[in-house]
Amino acid sequence: MIVKTEDTDEVKVMGNQVQTTGFGPGLVVEGLDYGRVVLRNHGHNGVTVFGGPRLANGEPVPGRVEILCGASSRDGNLKPETPIYDVRKGGRIMVRDVWYEGSPPEFMQVRDRGDIVFVGGWSLPLPWFDGQAMPESVLGFALPAFLAGQAVPWWFGFVSTGVFIAKILFFIALFIVIRWTLPRFKYDQLMSLGWKVFIPLAFVNIFVVAALTLLRG
Repeated sequence: MIVKTEDTDEVKVMGNQVQTTGFGPGLVVEGLDYGRVVLRNHGHNGVTVFGGPRLANGEPVPGRVEILCGASSRDGNLKPETPIYDVRKGGRIMVRDVWYEGSPPEFMQVRDRGDIVFVGGWSLPLPWFDGQAMPESVLGFALPAFLAGQAVPWWFGFVSTGVFIAKILFFIALFIVIRWTLPRFKYDQLMSLGWKVFIPLAFVNIFVVAALTLLRG
């Protein structure tokens, strides 16, 4: 299925229980900067999303593809090099609550432009993590003799592994707490909350701060 339509804010392609499979990606969305594609309970084996000219330039336009609930499985005739999600030219895709079957060689491929959050892996801002000797003091505090001036010990690899595992567990716990604590808004509710509540509160805050600043001279 190829989605390519007039690109305006009013364009919204909706689908429910749509199955898109084939020898290549079953769903291809081409060059939408403003339009939205929303598929619920969507069965797919591969999705390719091309951003429009504005998304390719990194401009903040709302065009995106949303896949909400569904299942993804590898078709027997699918080309082996086809990833499940292929994002090109600044395209945007949001996937939520999808069941995956099979083991594709590539799960996601982002080309040309993308956003990646990296929290340092197994590293921390300490000299040993950079392969350097530990200094005599840190922030004015003298280090004990077994650390001061010492080179990287043989057992430090276990520390790096522990740091990496600790970061993974921290973010898993963070996601679980947020998911279980905060209500799950629908998209229209989220937009209403932003436009009708948060933005007015932000303007009130700006005016209050400006008024207090003027009163204080």
